[in-house]
Amino acid sequence: MQDIFGDECPSKVTIYRWIERFDNGDEDLHDDPRPGRPISSKTCSNIESVQTILDEDRRITLRELEERVGISKATLHSIITEDLEMSKVTARWVPKPLSKEQNHERVRVSK
Repeated sequence: MQDIFGDECPSKVTIYRWIERFDNGDEDLHDDPRPGRPISSKTCSNIESVQTILDEDRRITLRELEERVGISKATLHSIITEDLEMSKVTARWVPKPLSKEQNHERVRVSK
């Protein structure tokens, strides 16, 4: 098998584990769910809850948001700056300025 698959060849231990699972009647090809921390806290519901909180109070700090939402400050900062496209200006979270294309489109639509 190593001649055919090279570095991507599964180890003997993995193959023996597959054989044991198959002999026990498990024909599912997917891994069993594992307990533990989720890969990311950046879910749609978390982004929406941060948006709702910021709509209520633009002067809220990351520390206060962390206490209310239960997400790390780094993830919160990423959600605010990347997903919600906001930045901190004079103690308030405000939307980032429009790009040249967006501004041009806004002026063109309003005419």
